[in-house]
Amino acid sequence: MIDHRPGAEVPETADELAALRRDAARYRWLRDRAVRLQGSDVWWQGGCLDLRVDTGLNHIHAECTVEPEPRRVTRNARKLTKGKNQHHD
Repeated sequence: MIDHRPGAEVPETADELAALRRDAARYRWLRDRAVRLQGSDVWWQGGCLDLRVDTGLNHIHAECTVEPEPRRVTRNARKLTKGKNQHHD
């Protein structure tokens, strides 16, 4: 699958570039028409379709992003005790 997000790597092969061009042509075709997505009752077209697609891509990206759980840092203060190993001057 090709990463279409801004900042993604540049296609390396002619096949990848051809796939990008094909996908762009398909998307331009969709933008010219009113379409419903995933069985929704809302029809999307043009710039509104762009907004809906961008929102969907951001949700997918967020679902795939692994965020590390915060680590709990605790430090125990050293207790000074009178013991065999302490040196008194």
